[in-house]
Amino acid sequence: MANFRWTGAAGDGNIQTAGNYAGGAAPSADADNLYFDTNVDPNTGHPTNGTLAFAFGEIVVSPGVNVAIGNDSGQPTFGGAGDTIPLIRLAGTARRHRLACGADAVTRLSCELGTGQQVHLISGTYTTTVAERCEVLPGASAVTTNIRVMRGGKVVAATNGTAITLLELDDASSAEVTSRAITTVYVEGASNLTTKGSTVVTTGHCTSGSTYNKQSAATDTTWNLRGRGSKITPAGYASPATANTITTLNRHGTATLIKSAGGATLTVTNDNLFGTESDTNNTPITFNP
Repeated sequence: MANFRWTGAAGDGNIQTAGNYAGGAAPSADADNLYFDTNVDPNTGHPTNGTLAFAFGEIVVSPGVNVAIGNDSGQPTFGGAGDTIPLIRLAGTARRHRLACGADAVTRLSCELGTGQQVHLISGTYTTTVAERCEVLPGASAVTTNIRVMRGGKVVAATNGTAITLLELDDASSAEVTSRAITTVYVEGASNLTTKGSTVVTTGHCTSGSTYNKQSAATDTTWNLRGRGSKITPAGYASPATANTITTLNRHGTATLIKSAGGATLTVTNDNLFGTESDTNNTPITFNP
């Protein structure tokens, strides 16, 4: 295993060019580590193209470093041969990254960025993705299995046929998922989840003052709603004439279910009420547990 450090000195943005690395040699074998830990020329030093089709040990953009992976014209591809990259860590100051990993699987993608920074996932399979404060945008060719969003972070997931197995939102975070199934989701700590298109949730938990904004036309299976300020609403649903349904809803505490908003209607087939709840008009009603 060898460590390679990007300098961008060759000025062509190509990750295959030896002159872009300290020592004058590019990564060339499985398990090599790639580090972006030095500021580069803002006009010519960023990695923007080329392909390294093998499995890395880890790829890291260090904290405080202004290196952007990819730009409006394209992005480099790391992997692509069906291998595994254990870790990609993005912690620099660049406004936006475009990450392409082809057919490779990334065990953990850690996005430790700031408000206003974005990570576009162009391709690849990401087993665990952590979005902290920043915005992560999985595109149609990116598979994201487990996603955790925290500290005000945001995920905007485009249509993809592979389900998100686990989605966790906490600490005033948010997610917008379009036509991508979610097996299990936790919306906690004053966070917000919006589902659109044909997104379907198998099991959802909305607690601690959080909101589930169900704009998806699909039928969710089970939701658990609890905690003061927590609510489920169809607000913004674009097709009022189309079914918008939750099969089973378990409501606890002082949570709120809004069945009608802006002409959109939410149908709950089995509405199980426990403790003190709120109806459509947010009027508290007491039920026996």
